[in-house]
Amino acid sequence: MIVLYDASKSLQLIAPNPEAIAFSQPLFAFNNYEELVEELRKLLVLSPDICFAAVVSGRLFTIRKLIAHAALYVDHLTSGDYEDRYCLSNVDLAVRAIEEYKTTGEVRYWQKHHNQRLRVIGDLMFHESDPPIPECSLRCVPWNTVELKKQYPYDSILDKF
Repeated sequence: MIVLYDASKSLQLIAPNPEAIAFSQPLFAFNNYEELVEELRKLLVLSPDICFAAVVSGRLFTIRKLIAHAALYVDHLTSGDYEDRYCLSNVDLAVRAIEEYKTTGEVRYWQKHHNQRLRVIGDLMFHESDPPIPECSLRCVPWNTVELKKQYPYDSILDKF
């Protein structure tokens, strides 16, 4: 994982060696490192609530702290488009999910996957239109959202007022 921005450590946009980033061909692919950095600079101006940005396997991951949870975006662009959006308990858990993406190839620990209209309650996945009862679950996931909310409690932005 190459961290490009971390508001918690007062790090401004970091410029690692461009050769260190291998670009894949996601839906919203960046053609080169300079294009990625320029898009991120614009994104940070338009969305000052972004608190973390990193590149893993050529994908740009950004995290925004919302009122009740953290939102994790994959290939988030200034146009407002993104390939995927997930809701997780808090920012630390979202960073953990990004760190593990390189080895797992998937985002884990989410409680809601907006693009797929899926949610996880406990360790059961449901389509958002289905009732959250075990017999309606799609499958079991290798994490438990109830336990993760205890381990990674959310520090709401509303608590500061």
